Amino acid sequence: MKKLISGLIAAFLLSAGFVAVSAETASAACQKTQYTPCPVTVTKAAGAKTVKKGKKPKAIVSIKSAGNVKPKGKVTIIITGPGVRSAKTITYNGKSVSYVGPALKKKGTYKVTISFKGTNTRDSKTSYTIKVK
Repeated sequence: MKKLISGLIAAFLLSAGFVAVSAETASAACQKTQYTPCPVTVTKAAGAKTVKKGKKPKAIVSIKSAGNVKPKGKVTIIITGPGVRSAKTITYNGKSVSYVGPALKKKGTYKVTISFKGTNTRDSKTSYTIKVK
């Protein structure tokens, strides 16, 4: 009897529009729970530490994760320095990606920051500096 009454109340609330049912899929980032493991990632960047004035720096990025999970997500590469701020977002599907930045026209120190936002793994970040001579 209780099930019948609660079913009738639920049907009334749904038909009257007081309660809504949504069938949208969840699109949350990887969050560690007791049921779903969320592997840690390590962002590795390779590139020249010194560049001649007027040349374009190249950064090669690879992401490694614990276990046999292929990390997937977005890699954002930001180059900042004297008179330069360049940013590029690239989709990462488990293979290393490369980015050729803008020509560095002024002498000085530039910072390259690489951040990874994973869809199936944790986020990670690294940075290094480039000297322009």
